Amino acid sequence: MARLPQTLPDAGIDIDAPLWKNLSYTSYGDPRSKSPTPSNGPGEGGGVGTNKGTGIGEGDGPGFGPGRKGNTGDGDKGPGCCGGGGATGNNPNPDPDRVYRVSELNERARVLSKPEPQYTEEARRSGITGTVILRVVFSRSGEVTNIRALQPLVGGLTEKAMAAARQIKFVPAKKNGQPVSMYMQLEYNFNLY
Repeated sequence: MARLPQTLPDAGIDIDAPLWKNLSYTSYGDPRSKSPTPSNGPGEGGGVGTNKGTGIGEGDGPGFGPGRKGNTGDGDKGPGCCGGGGATGNNPNPDPDRVYRVSELNERARVLSKPEPQYTEEARRSGITGTVILRVVFSRSGEVTNIRALQPLVGGLTEKAMAAARQIKFVPAKKNGQPVSMYMQLEYNFNLY
């Protein structure tokens, strides 16, 4: 049976100060326990895990999991922003559920055909012209999904642009040789001649 430390370390995740009130409990666990025996793991430094430090899991330091220096994931702790979240673990392949930006890809999606949307009678009668801008996902399965209008037009033209976007045929983007999903911005111009 693994022995837990008498006092657990601070959490391995940094939380904004307004969201966290530092509660200075002297011990954690079952307050009704009568056991005087510490519950440390087989590692060094009082942690619950198998490595060095006060953390929980196989990592070094105060973190939880395989990380070092307080990181919860894989690798050293560091500030985050805008990059890939989590750890890759032992799998170098890209995350199949993630949608990538162009700058993160080895190869962009290649459009094979992009059908043009049709005018609606309502828009033609009203003389509506302009551009519909859509943000979409070119999925790794070859479908256009998550269609969202960034710049819509009235008279049913936004809906016609969305319908045309769903019919786009393309070769999916690639990262490390694997097909992945990517964000794409599409523009459809509606002009009356």
